[in-house]
Amino acid sequence: LYYLAKADLELGYTADALEMSYHSARCSESAAAGYSLAGGIQIRQGKFTEAADAFHKALDYNAQDLASRDLLAFALWKIGSSDEALNELKEVQRRDPLDLPSNAILNMMGKGEKDFLKKREDGYLEEMLDMANFFLNAGLKKEAINILSEYYHYLDAVNKDHPALIYYYYGVLADDNKMLSRAMDMSPDYVFPN
Repeated sequence: LYYLAKADLELGYTADALEMSYHSARCSESAAAGYSLAGGIQIRQGKFTEAADAFHKALDYNAQDLASRDLLAFALWKIGSSDEALNELKEVQRRDPLDLPSNAILNMMGKGEKDFLKKREDGYLEEMLDMANFFLNAGLKKEAINILSEYYHYLDAVNKDHPALIYYYYGVLADDNKMLSRAMDMSPDYVFPN
């Protein structure tokens, strides 16, 4: 049921995906994942109160799920419960001080470190792509684009070379043909190791 919900979501059958995610949450072995998926679907729909409820239930089944806790904090922030969101993010950082999405959400809230890219991630492309993918998988495309944009400007500020993948990712997500053209002009050597 969980994988059916994921497949429905990928195919664009959002209502079916939400229904199947709640069906999968009824099974103990997939309850946490089912509720977390339901919360992610509701974030995509802009239903932040319902998403927060689903993430709370996911955490009841698996309190170690930092991704659900990060998304719970995001949903709480969106409904105006900033103090509760900050508490959730502090809990994430207590458990994993290097958690990237919690830092990004803190910055979105205006509560994060000023130069968090420089101080925490040191500008590594893979970490930025992971963080962008985290938000993209949660249906938060605008936030994923903003992270890639900030990383691009960070590279400019420290005079580092821009890796081709940042152009590809940003170009596809932002539908920016100029960035895609720049990526295609760059050497593909060591860019696609898989």
